[in-house]
Amino acid sequence: RVTMKDGQVVSTAYHQGEKRKEPPLSEMLELGTICFGQFQVDKIWYPCEIIEIEKAPDVKEHPFRYLVKYSGYGNEEKLERAYIRMNIPEEQASQMAVEGGA
Repeated sequence: RVTMKDGQVVSTAYHQGEKRKEPPLSEMLELGTICFGQFQVDKIWYPCEIIEIEKAPDVKEHPFRYLVKYSGYGNEEKLERAYIRMNIPEEQASQMAVEGGA
């Protein structure tokens, strides 16, 4: 669960050990979904919100792209479904714990 207040992340599922069900990659996500997106510049997963959905017929696996807004940063980026998760990937959560971030 990602909890937000005034556009800032207050807590996330990986802090509490809770996990949300990860929908299949073929499943369309809903507008307003709070999730994690892999920022394409540094390949790190950040909390975000889906703010727009557009058709992407050129993407065979999932014919939609999602405009996400990264929480606390304000950056927006269009992502294919493969770069959106409900939970922070385990390898990044483990790395954050080692670095003292979780």
